[in-house]
Parts: sequence; C-alpha cells; structure tokens
Amino acid sequence: ISVTGVQTCALPISVSNQTLDPQEPQNNSSFSQGVLMAVYEALTQLDEAGNPRPGLAQSWEYNPELTVFTMHLRPGVTFHDGSKFDAAAVVRNLERSAALGNRAGAATLETMAQITAIETEGDMTVRLRLKAPSGQMPYLMGFQTGMMISPAVLTDNPFGAALRPVGARS
Repeated sequence: ISVTGVQTCALPISVSNQTLDPQEPQNNSSFSQGVLMAVYEALTQLDEAGNPRPGLAQSWEYNPELTVFTMHLRPGVTFHDGSKFDAAAVVRNLERSAALGNRAGAATLETMAQITAIETEGDMTVRLRLKAPSGQMPYLMGFQTGMMISPAVLTDNPFGAALRPVGARS
C-alpha cells in the first residue's frame, strides 16, 4: 500500500506453453490461451462480454431442436503454409481432436463428447450433429477445439511438441 492510499497488487505469474498444440492438456489454461491465439484462429471468437462472434466461421445456425449446429466458413482464408482453409480442413481438425481421446485437454474432451457426427455440405459448410440439445457450440468453438491447424502438418498424427504450429490467416 502506498502512502497516498492507492493500493497496488503485483502478482508474478510464470507461465509458458510447453508446446503450441492447442489440444495439449497443459494448454487448456487461460494463461496459455493468449499464446495459442497468436498462432491459431478459431472458428468463433468471443467478444469482451464473452459473446460469440464470427471467426473462421462467418456465420452459424442451429436446427430448432439444438441438435444440429451448422457453420458457414469464411472464404479466401489460407493457412500460413499456403494450404486452403475449407470444410475438409475443419473436419480433419475435429476428427484429430476426437481421435486424441484422453490425451487431449479437458476443453477438447468436453466439446468432442457432445458431437456424434461431423459432415460437410460443399467446400464451405460444416455440420455437427450433437448427442443432445446444446446451445454451447458457438462458445466452445472459440476455444482450443475450434483453433484450426493446417491439415498439411497433421498427416502423421503429431501431438504436443511434435506438432508444427501452422495456423490460418485471412
């Protein structure tokens, strides 16, 4: 406490990302999120109030039962390695997340546990079929599960430090 009555609290935080794999469990803290967001763009983003807004998905909608979540992807986006961002890239990323099972972090496990099928409709539309009604998908796709990695670096199923961090750019 200073003499003038102004209070100051300094909290030293020593946090670093061991890898740049968004599905790595140690990257599921809010401290590591900022580093990952500098590399990867997510399907949705959350504004200052925590509300979802467009990211790589420029729009989305649900069926009336909240069991089908459809995302319409932003055209003209490429990954840093020049690969095209499209529905196939989203499917590859989400299938990787599901295949990781318990090796993935809690945020990914929670999200993927809600999805029964991942479908495409053309090159720029992805449809998620859900196990039960859920209005959470626009929020969840703004975190690690929605962070898109170039499919070109996912060919050998890398995980953790073996993943080459190649995100998307618009």
